[in-house]
Amino acid sequence: MPMDHKVRQGESLASIANKYGFLPDTLWNDSANQSLKDKRKTQNILLPGDIVVIPDKIIKEEIIQTEARHRFIKKGLLEDLEIQLKDEFGEPRADILYILNVDGKLYRDNTDSDGLVKATIAVGAKSGSLTFGENFEEEIPLAFGHLDPIDTPSGILARLDNLGIDVLEDNSARSVSEALKKFQQRYGLEASGDLDEDTQKKLEEQYGC
Repeated sequence: MPMDHKVRQGESLASIANKYGFLPDTLWNDSANQSLKDKRKTQNILLPGDIVVIPDKIIKEEIIQTEARHRFIKKGLLEDLEIQLKDEFGEPRADILYILNVDGKLYRDNTDSDGLVKATIAVGAKSGSLTFGENFEEEIPLAFGHLDPIDTPSGILARLDNLGIDVLEDNSARSVSEALKKFQQRYGLEASGDLDEDTQKKLEEQYGC
């Protein structure tokens, strides 16, 4: 019988699907989750309190030859991570040596021409850090699955903070408005302090989601 899973902070659809033995697309495309799909638009960013319906499992049978070796591969245990580094002028920081720490596993490489840090990490990764710079003097703490949707106060402020906008972390309407005005001024938008269509589009463009 299908059951409801209430999303908690730090969870993603990928980690929830892995917990119950499904692929993320299976849950996302299930008709019982259509309202969630319409509301969130992307399976990568959910809000704590969202409900994901977990359907009944369908047992798949395979006909195989006896006394022979067969290989079955479990899907959905890894997911791609991308982080873009930019300077104060918004330009990509290319060819920067970095060390990415994901739950204790280290990835050492250089950013590509677009300033991207790329890695394939385990589904359900919780936290880590990104250290970079000439002498590794810069460090960014990472909390996977903690980014809220772009139309929520916490989601707006997290994105603006990561883009170098000074924000207050109380999620109040005033804090959001003041931070949005700074963002709008930076990119030549009307400084209304509201998340209007043009501002949301620019924020998604600059942040990536």
